[in-house]
Amino acid sequence: MRFPAKALTPTRFAEAFGVFVARSLEYPQIITQLVRVTQECSPGYACFDVGAGTGMVVRDWIAAGGRLPDRFVALEPNAEHIRALETELAELGCETRLIDAPFAAEFSMDESFDLIYFSHSCYWFTQPIECLLNAYQALKPGGRLVVIHQSPLGFYPFYTLYNPLLERDRPDGQDNALSSHELVAGLRNAGFSPRYVIEPSWMRMNGIFDEAYQDELDQFVSFLLQAEFSQMNDQFRADAIQYLKAACVEIDDELVISHPTACIELVKE
Repeated sequence: MRFPAKALTPTRFAEAFGVFVARSLEYPQIITQLVRVTQECSPGYACFDVGAGTGMVVRDWIAAGGRLPDRFVALEPNAEHIRALETELAELGCETRLIDAPFAAEFSMDESFDLIYFSHSCYWFTQPIECLLNAYQALKPGGRLVVIHQSPLGFYPFYTLYNPLLERDRPDGQDNALSSHELVAGLRNAGFSPRYVIEPSWMRMNGIFDEAYQDELDQFVSFLLQAEFSQMNDQFRADAIQYLKAACVEIDDELVISHPTACIELVKE
């Protein structure tokens, strides 16, 4: 049996994404990784952020001590993010370029870069391995390709368990059934030996199952499933919520769910 589901619009994705990120303990780890990587880049380097979102990631890794690039190029297709991204780029303090274009394996990289990174954006590509290989070709000698992505743990099994039960009103743009395991396997099959690290991380779940937080819970699970959770079948909702509750543990008086993040790196010879 499959249940009707309304896929998130770009506007609703942006809203649900904000709720999800607000409960994430992973974000500081992302910033730490990017600070490390950029500090290892030579002065005057050029950087390409594929899926730059609102620009908060680049703002925050620079504020945390990352090396400012001489040139920063950002690709972002979501119109709900573009305005905030434009503001952040204007204040970055280096030469910038914004590419407002869809995610596609063949997207044009008409210049070369010292650093190309994908921070949770590979989900959007129908052919993510081809996309990463294209990005690798756009690196200068010694340049780095960095991918921050969900591991095969955390919410990955939740999505792969419940997504097949949904009959969406239109195709889902973000493929949460893609984990770092598949990305690394694809790169290794292409002859590469990426550096691959999975780091423990958590999502704060305090209060989210309380009646007063019902709207936040609906937004949170909507992001996980990329569909409007509040409009789903009551039995489906009950099963999904029960799963999430059972996955929680209490650590130092904090209710959390384990959601490890992965970092994949390639250096161009």
